[in-house]
Amino acid sequence: LSYEKLLTKQDDFKNKEIFIYNEQGLGDMIQFIRFLPLFKEAKKIDVKMPKPLKRLFEYNFKDVNFVDHFDNYDYHFPLMEAPFILNMSKKEIPFSSGYLKVDRKDSLRYKNNFIFDDGKIKIGIVWRTNLSDSSDLMTKIRSKSKREIPLEKFIQYFDLDEVKLFSLQKEESGEEKEFLKKHKIVSLDDSLKDFYDTALAIDNLDKIVSIDTSVVHLSGAMGKESCVLVPFNNDWRWGVDEEISNWYKSVRIFRQSQKESWDEPLKKVRDYLSQSIV
Repeated sequence: LSYEKLLTKQDDFKNKEIFIYNEQGLGDMIQFIRFLPLFKEAKKIDVKMPKPLKRLFEYNFKDVNFVDHFDNYDYHFPLMEAPFILNMSKKEIPFSSGYLKVDRKDSLRYKNNFIFDDGKIKIGIVWRTNLSDSSDLMTKIRSKSKREIPLEKFIQYFDLDEVKLFSLQKEESGEEKEFLKKHKIVSLDDSLKDFYDTALAIDNLDKIVSIDTSVVHLSGAMGKESCVLVPFNNDWRWGVDEEISNWYKSVRIFRQSQKESWDEPLKKVRDYLSQSIV
């Protein structure tokens, strides 16, 4: 790949065939797929993405070929290099109001099968990571403990009369399923086969409360009102002291002020939700 020519101007892509592929975790791909339309001047765009994301991306980017093989191209590069190739700055983050959606008919079908309406505010929750979210297993294991919140602690802050909780957590354990059932929290785990299904669930919920994981990137990419809980030493994409994400205007950021202490940010989320549902 020659970056020098690509960085000159957008016209370099005209009548060229390019191949873009995944390199990092699923959340990273959801976050950076927003740059795909900016390569529209290319003659042909082939994209290779992990299977859990393919159906979601195919629906949203119909002019792009999602492939499973590598062919001959004029240029090829990983998706996360797109801002560099496009010579973009932090202030130029595109589509921060949302860029992913689902089919209305699919959404209604999902609602009829899995989401009931009892008049309460429907909030989707995610409290831990999945190892399958990252292509780098060791990196995920190292960051796992600082990002996750024990389920018991997580839900004790959201016992609000006006709220009904729905679990968007993938790969729930048997113990977690029993805990959710005991506390009358609806588990959607069995209905979530890929990220298109997760997007259908999000589309039918009112708000999302999640730790830093791929689900909150998806809800932000859909423009859904969301709260992300981030650790003291948070990932770079959530900035240093921002309250609203630069990447997703619908995502509010709640930070630990002390390492390993989730009580303060959880209380702030509860207060925020209480104020917003009055």
